[in-house]
Amino acid sequence: WNSGKARDSLKWFAERGHPQIIAGYYDHGLDNLRKWNDAAKGVPKVTGFMYTTWSNKYDQLEAYSKALLGEK
Repeated sequence: WNSGKARDSLKWFAERGHPQIIAGYYDHGLDNLRKWNDAAKGVPKVTGFMYTTWSNKYDQLEAYSKALLGEK
């Protein structure tokens, strides 16, 4: 939730031994997802990402997974 300090937040929880899954909400766009993905690189205990939807919208799922893989 602290996207202004994504890396600091991830490191803070990792330093306390918490495993983390980043739940990217598609409405915030793929640039936000890429920012979190970059922030998570090298941070221990970040085990993955999940696609989050509050209204059963899965039309961005493929673009989301491609963004995580570094594809356009």
